[in-house]
Amino acid sequence: MDVLQKEDGKRLKEELARAKEIAEHLARLHTPFGTIVGKKTGRVHTAIEGPHAYSIKCVKEALAPWLDLPELLLSLATVLSHQRKQEGIMLNVRIGVYLCRDGVMCPIYGMDLNNLGSNPFKSYATHQHAFRMTQPAGKEADAALV
Repeated sequence: MDVLQKEDGKRLKEELARAKEIAEHLARLHTPFGTIVGKKTGRVHTAIEGPHAYSIKCVKEALAPWLDLPELLLSLATVLSHQRKQEGIMLNVRIGVYLCRDGVMCPIYGMDLNNLGSNPFKSYATHQHAFRMTQPAGKEADAALV
């Protein structure tokens, strides 16, 4: 009976350690996004209550996604990089957002975590054909990675 209790205790400790790890990962992921949502909420509140109250233009500007995109992508890239470092894997994270225009995935915004000033879309410039989302009739489309 003692052997079974010891095995159960060991298994429970392992499950608890894994649950703590997951909770810490989720907290690292959610905290920056909560901050960004708070900033957007503040901008919208200012647009509604500020000197140009209820101006549609001001509210649209407050809701504009490009105001938050750099911070969102940086937060996500940082969380992904941190997760990999904890697993003992050192890697660079390049992250980007594409928008479909005329059947082609066009880069909108991106970043390279190890070199924040560089262009993470270099392959797009030389291989635009690989970013097509549609193919001529009779040809199968390749899977697109974003």
